[in-house]
Amino acid sequence: SPHELMISAISDQLQGLRCDAVMKGVRGEPPMDRAALADAAVKVAALMAARPDIASLDMNPLMLLDDGKGYAVVDAVVEVRD
Repeated sequence: SPHELMISAISDQLQGLRCDAVMKGVRGEPPMDRAALADAAVKVAALMAARPDIASLDMNPLMLLDDGKGYAVVDAVVEVRD
């Protein structure tokens, strides 16, 4: 599906980030759910495309959980155009 292809492309791009080593697990910490981060990016892009009235979306922080456990958005602010 197009969704899965986008997740795969984003996952590939994550490998180029300096924080990728941390997401893979360092100093005895378990790996983070990198696939969930890619999924979140695809879902935000789809939301922004479907809702042109959204001026901005701030999710801070988006916390990655252990691999296979997903993510949690602690706080989010959505600004809608008039």
